[in-house]
Amino acid sequence: MLDRVRVSTRFPFGLFLKGKDEVIAGELLVLPAIHPEKAIAAHDSLSAGSARAIGKGHGTGLYGLRDYTLMDDSRHIHWRSAAKTERLLLKEFEADASKRLVIVFENHKGDDAALFEELVERAAATAAVHIEKGWSVGLKTLKRELPDASGRAQLMRILAELAVMEGLPGGKPSVSIRDV
Repeated sequence: MLDRVRVSTRFPFGLFLKGKDEVIAGELLVLPAIHPEKAIAAHDSLSAGSARAIGKGHGTGLYGLRDYTLMDDSRHIHWRSAAKTERLLLKEFEADASKRLVIVFENHKGDDAALFEELVERAAATAAVHIEKGWSVGLKTLKRELPDASGRAQLMRILAELAVMEGLPGGKPSVSIRDV
């Protein structure tokens, strides 16, 4: 059991390594490293703006036309239809679907411990990159499921879960993403 740990950094410029020894009074949780280049990119079907929800909203796709009222924004008048029908018609837009995904980690132990650790880092990077972009991200493992949410607190929950996750007997480990 460790009673001391050396904490070091090259922040802010990476030129000098600074560090100090710290006494550990309890447990220490080491979170996975985040390397954005290891993140799994969302597929086109998951990418921002490509998915549409059913209903009206403030998206980019045309939902329909309706009669213009004085409370409406005149920038959304459909002038071509207004010229044909001789009445002002307003464009209504579709609501964009929320950007939500789940990281599916099949945490089988497998034969290669280095592969398992690489997949943990890949899952961590995927969560960090997508949460930073405003996505709602969840995590599903063979034993546990964190519902999707957004924000820094959710990222910390996912990283903590990845840090303590153990490989289970069975096949080969894998990481993938799916939309919610």
